[in-house]
Amino acid sequence: MSLEDAIMEVDPTVFVDCLRYDQNGCEDIISSVAVPRAEREAVIKAVSGHFRHLDLAELDVLPPETRGEIRSKSSGAEFASVRILSYPTHTNRELTLMLAGEKPFATFHLGPGEVLDDAMFQPQPFEQHVEVGRIVRFESLLGPEPGEQGRCIMFALPGEEWRFKAYEMLYLHGCRYGFSVYMEPLFGALYGYTEAQNNEFARLDACLRGSDWRP
Repeated sequence: MSLEDAIMEVDPTVFVDCLRYDQNGCEDIISSVAVPRAEREAVIKAVSGHFRHLDLAELDVLPPETRGEIRSKSSGAEFASVRILSYPTHTNRELTLMLAGEKPFATFHLGPGEVLDDAMFQPQPFEQHVEVGRIVRFESLLGPEPGEQGRCIMFALPGEEWRFKAYEMLYLHGCRYGFSVYMEPLFGALYGYTEAQNNEFARLDACLRGSDWRP
């Protein structure tokens, strides 16, 4: 199912977040604009070619009511991003959320055979917080077979280290039996999302997969 069809099926509230980068190199949401129902499909189509971010100089691609709201609330922002969940996610905000105690856990994956250094999660300076004990780091090789494994670098708050092995077990189960929509709430719980947030994400994910979701 296409994203547009999934939105019609799930009927979520669509937001445009106005963002900048904070002192940790994370995306900082300055304000959020709820997209009117009549403009949802147009907004999704307008940003489909912009990957995740929309430069504020490109707002003319958006429909008029949404564009006007963003311009009135984007002072200090550097870019915008569309969100089709009622809550902001942790993506590109991991370190700031962990230091604030809002999220206990973060993961970063390298695909099989990729040889990259730890700059994969830069500019977020995780290592300086690992060195002083604010955050704990763990690394594992994950994949269905030895030749298909990739590096997984994980970070947790002190006292939350149990999430490392729990994530390993869940990920390896998915490698062996397939990653179904019913695994998403389990991953979400490890990242610190609420049951309601996990159910909302799973329902949208199920629509995109063309499958059913029953919490």
